Amino acid sequence: MKLKSELYIQELLALLQGLNLQVEDCAKILKRERINAQIASFFMPWRANAIWSALAVNAQILTAHVQMVSELRQKILLSEGVDDDMLPITLEEIFQIKNN
Repeated sequence: MKLKSELYIQELLALLQGLNLQVEDCAKILKRERINAQIASFFMPWRANAIWSALAVNAQILTAHVQMVSELRQKILLSEGVDDDMLPITLEEIFQIKNN
């Protein structure tokens, strides 16, 4: 499905900020799960393989999610719109102009 909607710079910035927060949240979750796995495998060494395997599966799921969010962020940055003069421009080009 392809959306045909007008998004303004403020709305795109809010989307990008939300995506960045999602990635940060995934990193925190993975760090917390790693710590929990270390503690659990210390107290239950006979289940260490199962604990670390479960962590590997969760890490793979989170990595796939972060990859998808990263691709979405890149699509937003490369999406083309028009500037005030009605000339085609990407969000990435707008950021480059504002930084110079």
